[in-house]
Amino acid sequence: MKFNKITTLGAIAALLFLASQASFAQLSHATALLKGDAAGASGTASDVSVMIYKGSEMVNKTKVTPEGKFTVVLQPGNQYRLTFSGPKYYYHEEQLSVPASDKYQEVPLHVMLKELEIGKPYQFSDLVFEPKSSDISATVIPDMENIAAAMKRNQSLTISATVYPDEMPSGKKAAVQNSLADSRKSALMSFFLSKNIDASHVLVEINTSVPATGVFERTIIPDPPATKGKKKKKAPAAATTGKKVMIPQYAVITMQMAQ
Repeated sequence: MKFNKITTLGAIAALLFLASQASFAQLSHATALLKGDAAGASGTASDVSVMIYKGSEMVNKTKVTPEGKFTVVLQPGNQYRLTFSGPKYYYHEEQLSVPASDKYQEVPLHVMLKELEIGKPYQFSDLVFEPKSSDISATVIPDMENIAAAMKRNQSLTISATVYPDEMPSGKKAAVQNSLADSRKSALMSFFLSKNIDASHVLVEINTSVPATGVFERTIIPDPPATKGKKKKKAPAAATTGKKVMIPQYAVITMQMAQ
């Protein structure tokens, strides 16, 4: 009995040794080890999921460690797509080509992730609304798409937005300015609803106290004075060129994390 027990233990040990040798040989000769690190603007990234795809097939997945590191075993001679997602970051993709080789290789990858602007206004690169317009500017549509995509991937994200008219409603222009603010509110709501964002996650309010500080330069051409019963005269050259002014951001969007 004792002999059989020792023999059995020896056989198990031998099998384990052979398995470990095979695994080592596979890692050493026919695979690539991706050694990556991820960071955001404030430092190393954490709580980020990494998915690895070859074509449309997901072949592996892992998570970034609290130290901002991740490792994945890949097969050489393939093109991969890596996706990164986490509650504090925008969704991110990386393309990775692993060279063909019959030897073990290490592939480094450094990834910079953009952090969500939680609790502070999103910094748009241009005006969300041009003066006199309630159409969302084409130049900021990519930013709007990023916000909507982040909300779809993270159900805890909500946004609160404030829109303004061009100027404080008063006198004869009050109706026009109030209507402009209403249209801007509708434009923001419609955009996010069209992206299948739950209406309960989007709050848009109107503030008629227009920000005093301008952030984007524009050339404004004044409207010609109204004339009654007379043919309009051609405006002088100085009037058609207009003047340069600083325009405030007429829409402010802030992302929040639901409690």
